[in-house]
Amino acid sequence: MATFDVSFLNPKLQKSSSQDYGFLTDQLTIKENSLASDGKLSPGDYDLLIAEGQKLYAHPGFTPEQRSNLAVKISTWQKSKKVSSLNDSQDITRLNNEVKDDGIKNSMLLASNPSAFMKATIASTKAKLNSLAESINRLQDAGDDASAHLLEYENTLNTYSDLMQASEDITNYQSAPSGKPTSAFAAYVTTNSKGEVTGINIEKAGSKTGYAETNGLYGGLPIYGNAKILNGKQTFKFGDQTFSAANILVPDPQNPGSFKNNKLVSESSQSAIGSGRTKATAGQYIDITPTTIRSQSVIPSGTYAMGSKGFIYQAKEDGSYKKLVNMTPQSLGIDPNDIPAIPKDYENNLIIPRVSETVDGSNPINIPAPMGMSTPAAPLQPTTTEQTTTTSGGRPNTPSPTVRAPSSSMGIADKVMGAAKSFLGGLFGK
Repeated sequence: MATFDVSFLNPKLQKSSSQDYGFLTDQLTIKENSLASDGKLSPGDYDLLIAEGQKLYAHPGFTPEQRSNLAVKISTWQKSKKVSSLNDSQDITRLNNEVKDDGIKNSMLLASNPSAFMKATIASTKAKLNSLAESINRLQDAGDDASAHLLEYENTLNTYSDLMQASEDITNYQSAPSGKPTSAFAAYVTTNSKGEVTGINIEKAGSKTGYAETNGLYGGLPIYGNAKILNGKQTFKFGDQTFSAANILVPDPQNPGSFKNNKLVSESSQSAIGSGRTKATAGQYIDITPTTIRSQSVIPSGTYAMGSKGFIYQAKEDGSYKKLVNMTPQSLGIDPNDIPAIPKDYENNLIIPRVSETVDGSNPINIPAPMGMSTPAAPLQPTTTEQTTTTSGGRPNTPSPTVRAPSSSMGIADKVMGAAKSFLGGLFGK
């Protein structure tokens, strides 16, 4: 006997179903956009989206047409999980991200060689200038507005000029070391709890906040570090030196009316004077021995790393990774300096394909109970390509779709490891 959908006769049920469907599918889209904000969904991301979509598919208040739309969306994710691509647009944001990414690589590979670090940083900035010039010419030839690119070009040119001067200062210091800083520029260094470098930036002395001045020199440039409070003192470890000072604020002579962190002094130049107090010679500076500088360049099992778009990855014992979205170092109870940033190509080639689990720290999508209905629909299951068989009469029959477990993330990782081998060799010197 034929059956008919007469839910339209009950306005309350029709309104509830319609509102639920629009709200819930919008939440799915928002979650997909959030996961893809790094430009690329990982296998773990797709698994999370597919699972959420299947939960919605079982909603008892949806019509066959609405479930069909969800089935299409889920099918798209299943396909995109296997075949995905990333198309970068040539814009200012991309160029800035490339320079930032190069800075991470330079810090990882060249921190122990100030001159080489400066040359690599200058080369990256020059490449950005060239790309901006090409974009400006292309925009102007097409009659488009290039004002934003022109402004970015001018700012980048100023940065390039500063880096050239800082590089010259390093060269002059190495040829005739004075034991005191003679440059107007400084090295802003971030290290983890082990004293390993996670980032170096060269900018004008006193221009960045959140760093403590030290009496250390990096290639002749004064060092500002991300000090931590240990045993009531501000402490910063870099290379073969540990810098410390009482945890107090002092007046900033360069900015009248404001205060700055107390200057940290190398503990190797401090001497005890009793009652737990120490003294140091004013104006004395300490050169960091380059060969003692270590960078964090690997992600041990159980530790974390920060991706280019702020996603946090945790290394697992089996060599795969857990991706943490909508979470911060603070929410995880971890010092941000112990979560190093990683280069984008390292993230794309060696981490994202090996993400076997995605954990979302945001509130889950709550499915409201529809009015007047209690029996949920059967969950939608992923299917593989149908196969046909032939009966004795020669007529093809199509069997029911076969449910198969998704491919192992480690199997996917094995395929990309060969392509990434040359990158790893350059990264770790193997």
